[in-house]
Amino acid sequence: MFRYETLIETVDAPLRCSDNQTELNPTYLQELLSSQQQRPNNRQQPTSDYLNVLQFYQDKTILITGATGFIGKVLLEKLLRVGVIRRIYILLRSKHSKTPHERLEELLIKSPCFQFHRQRLDLAKVFAIEGDITRKDLGLSAQDQRRLTQEVDVVFHSAASVQFKGNLRIFIEQNVLGTDYTMNLCTKMIGLKAVVYVSTAYANCNLSTVEEKVYPLNFTIPYAYVNDESIDQFISDILWKYGNTWPKRGHQALWGRPNCYTFSKALAELLLAKKYSNLLPYVICRPSIVTHSAAEPTPGWCDTKNGVSGAMILGGLGIARTMILNGKCNADVIPVDHVVNSLIVVAAHTAIVPVEQRKQVVHLTSGQRNPITWGELLDRSRECVATKPFMKQIRPLAQKPETIDTMYGRLSHQMTKIFSHYGFALLADGLIMLTGNKPFLMNITKRMHLGFDTLEPFTNNEWQFRHENYQDIYYQLSPHEQEIFQSDVGSLDWMKYVDNATLGTRRYLLNDDDSTIDRAMKRQKFINWAHGSAEALAYLGIFGIIWCNIFAQHIHQL
Repeated sequence: MFRYETLIETVDAPLRCSDNQTELNPTYLQELLSSQQQRPNNRQQPTSDYLNVLQFYQDKTILITGATGFIGKVLLEKLLRVGVIRRIYILLRSKHSKTPHERLEELLIKSPCFQFHRQRLDLAKVFAIEGDITRKDLGLSAQDQRRLTQEVDVVFHSAASVQFKGNLRIFIEQNVLGTDYTMNLCTKMIGLKAVVYVSTAYANCNLSTVEEKVYPLNFTIPYAYVNDESIDQFISDILWKYGNTWPKRGHQALWGRPNCYTFSKALAELLLAKKYSNLLPYVICRPSIVTHSAAEPTPGWCDTKNGVSGAMILGGLGIARTMILNGKCNADVIPVDHVVNSLIVVAAHTAIVPVEQRKQVVHLTSGQRNPITWGELLDRSRECVATKPFMKQIRPLAQKPETIDTMYGRLSHQMTKIFSHYGFALLADGLIMLTGNKPFLMNITKRMHLGFDTLEPFTNNEWQFRHENYQDIYYQLSPHEQEIFQSDVGSLDWMKYVDNATLGTRRYLLNDDDSTIDRAMKRQKFINWAHGSAEALAYLGIFGIIWCNIFAQHIHQL
């Protein structure tokens, strides 16, 4: 086990709130906790009835799986910045010839997520535990297993394979069996207060309205309804029958889900409900499409190029001119910091309230409370890129992204895909080869459309996600803790959020410094001029050919 102590910097400063961000220093914990009881009561509820999250986490020990993922990083950073935690264990495996200790060091030193408030993070509280969720007992040594079972109070299980396509066996082993092995370890933790399983709102996307409950998979095998032994046997049967397949949408192995990821998450939820409902104080959290941060660790932060951020990049570079989406459908996106704050609050709620008041499933979504459509999101992002262009832009932005909610839109999408995507890529790669360089644009275009195809079920449909459970929990917080754990999606200004997200894409994914904006604007103007001139010459050439043919026929007739 590795204890990270080399980067400790402490600053004694009180709680500060600025730019929608809240920072808490452990030195002022007692003052903060006492001041909470003295704040004015703005709700029709006694102060003593408030859910005291900070007090619950004081001196607690946390275990996080998936700490190197997008959600995991922000969760780790927030727990460290809150400052009241005693210790945080993160499960890491050796990867690319790097030990878990080296990966932890790289995570804390190199990831920008931990740089924005570096002086306020007590990194000595972070411990790396070598393990692998795909192995029984997580592959832990006897010493590490004993340490975790004796010390851990709260578990956040967010480790998962988040790709949409692949061998079904990999998804079952990582997302289902990995959850089983993690929960089995949790049953041995003598002081466990709460377990949070991070699922997805789309685990039941075969339904149009999704309630906050665990659904059956509509099994055709009767014994799958019976008990924990049956669910274990069912998982074994799936692996035996479909383990080596790469099922596509509509395949019977996916039980109505569009991909392996959503199916495996639904199966993991059912596993939890059947095997551990009477053994663990668990709660299933289902975020929708997790995107850039709204405020923490800084507005617009993101470190993944999948999903929405990938579409922003491809559109901002001028590569993507169309994608398969219905511009009138809700884009059920949720900022990553809202998700993380919700996870922290939900864990405390599960631990504090009586068993009968616990929530089994909590949706972390935005579509019903504060909707924004795909058309609105992409239009606003394009407006932002037009004023703060990307340095690597290669052609003008699409005037308006085509959507497929009309017959004209569907036809236009196909024509744009053929001529403006593949045609342009072929021409550009040809010119690149003439300069002696390696062509790349056709490969990017093919990968782009593969990605768009996997996103199509989510960008061309919308769902009604019931969300009463988290609202009920959130309004049990004091106004002060609502500020610290801001996760009220109803208060989001989407236009401001998309502006920050687009600028964050420029800064943190494309590594374009803000000082390059003026240069990028000049470059964009030149690209627009060059593209317009090339189009004019092309039209002139076509007109000239037509005119010459007409003139030649006229001369021939004479």
